Amino acid sequence: MRCEEIAVLNSNGEPFNIDLRYHESNKFFDYKNFVIICPGFMAFKDWGPFPYIGEKIADFHFATIVMNYSHNGINENRYKITNFKKFFENTISKELDDIESVLSWLYGNFKKSDKDNKIILMGHSRGAANSILIAANSNVNGIITISPIANYDRWNDHQKSLWRCKGYLPLSSESSNSILKIGIEYLNDLENNRDKYAIESSAAKLKIPWLIIHGENDLVAKIDEAEKLYNLSNKNLTDLFIIPNMGHLLGYNQYPDNQKNIFINKIITIIKEWLNKNFRSENE
Repeated sequence: MRCEEIAVLNSNGEPFNIDLRYHESNKFFDYKNFVIICPGFMAFKDWGPFPYIGEKIADFHFATIVMNYSHNGINENRYKITNFKKFFENTISKELDDIESVLSWLYGNFKKSDKDNKIILMGHSRGAANSILIAANSNVNGIITISPIANYDRWNDHQKSLWRCKGYLPLSSESSNSILKIGIEYLNDLENNRDKYAIESSAAKLKIPWLIIHGENDLVAKIDEAEKLYNLSNKNLTDLFIIPNMGHLLGYNQYPDNQKNIFINKIITIIKEWLNKNFRSENE
């Protein structure tokens, strides 16, 4: 298996890294089917199970892209958020632009003779919400959402009042020298684009194969969020799988060894069967 890290530029010319995974017997753009994996809040391409998931999907003869965002705070240390300024400046709009930039890069490198390329967006948590919005307004061919949120607005009025008073929302102890903060730009972006960021409305617009996977014990994005999205979907094109006992972090906190993670391996099995049903690879 080949893993190649490259930099992509967003619409503002800011670089961020993505990992390409594919079998060495082929070139990346010789593939017909591509899966773009979009991490969620405070996650990144080298976090937890994402490299493993990217590798296992590539084993099914799908080329995969596991992406960072330009403002998720990852610098030279690929395993830890260290660029607090970038993290502070992040917004939903910037993450959506980053995903669109990966799509543009992909489309721009397809061979003109290849008219049958298929692109599947896959996201976890907020990355799943981002994927829903992009999929509803683009030409992607399928979508996989794992532990999706159904609403970007996760804060009450008191928290927002403090956020505006301070100019930021702290995510770690105020006494820490490396405090993680979400800047006020995130809240402004959310409140100024409520219609644009309406995840449920975008879910109802989807007319492509959609796989929803959710954990029964998810306390961050509760199971009713996945069920709400499923109820809005086209049932002829959508599959919902509830995994018993799984929480929001997909069991990675319980089974840090991905090879032994019963939840991750269950997710991978479900994804493989769904991909084979809807996008049987021509590269096998």
